Amino acid sequence: MYLHNGAWRDRQVVPAEWVAESTNAYSQNDFGGGYGYLWWIGFVDNLVAPVVKLPAGTFFALGYGGQFAFVIPAYDLVVVHRHDEKHGPNMRQMGRLLWLVLDAGHFPDIGPDATIAAAKGKPLDGGALKQLVTGKTLRYGDGAASGPYRIRLDNDGSATALRGPDRVQFDSGKWHVEGDRLCRDWQKTQPLHACWSAVDEGEHVAFFDGDGLMYIDAHVESD
Repeated sequence: MYLHNGAWRDRQVVPAEWVAESTNAYSQNDFGGGYGYLWWIGFVDNLVAPVVKLPAGTFFALGYGGQFAFVIPAYDLVVVHRHDEKHGPNMRQMGRLLWLVLDAGHFPDIGPDATIAAAKGKPLDGGALKQLVTGKTLRYGDGAASGPYRIRLDNDGSATALRGPDRVQFDSGKWHVEGDRLCRDWQKTQPLHACWSAVDEGEHVAFFDGDGLMYIDAHVESD
C-alpha cells in the first residue's frame, strides 16, 4: 500500500499526502539515513565501506530483533526479511541481501560487490598486516557527519578511537594480529570484540568481517 502512495488496488486507503509526509526524514544520523514517522528513510551512505546503493525515495521499517521491510518505489519493489531468532541480520548483512536481490534483478547503479571474494587487491598475511598497521592510524568515513573516524594502533598494543577533524576520543581498547586478521577490543563501541581480514588495494586497505563483508575502507596514516 505504501509502495503505491497509500492506494490498495483501486481504493485510496491512506491519503497520499500522509504517505509523503510520513516518509520524509525529519532527523539524520551519522551515516546518511534519516527518520520520518515510524519509517527509516534511505539506508546507509556507503561512507565507511560500500554496502549497497539504493535509489532516492527508499524507506524501510525495522522491527524487533532485526525484522526488515524495505519499500523501494523507484523499482516498484518491496523486500521483507523475517526470522524466528532473537537476533536477525545487522545493517551490513541486510545491505548484502539487498545487493544480491538487486543484482539478480539487473537493477542499475547498485554499487560494487563489497565482499572479500570480489576484492581485487592483495590479501595480507599476519606478518604483512602487522608491519603495515603497527604504530599507524586507520582513517575512514571521511564524509560521515561526525567523521572522519580514526583507529590509532599504538606500538604497545593499545588502541584509540577518534572522530572528527579535531580527533576527539570516543573509545579506547587493545589491538593485536591473530592469524591473518586484525583484532580490536573496545570498552564501549559495539561489537566490543571484532576481527577483520585485510586486503591491500593500493591507496587504501579494505577490512572484511567474518562473513567476508567489507567493514571499513581505510587509509593508513603515519602520525
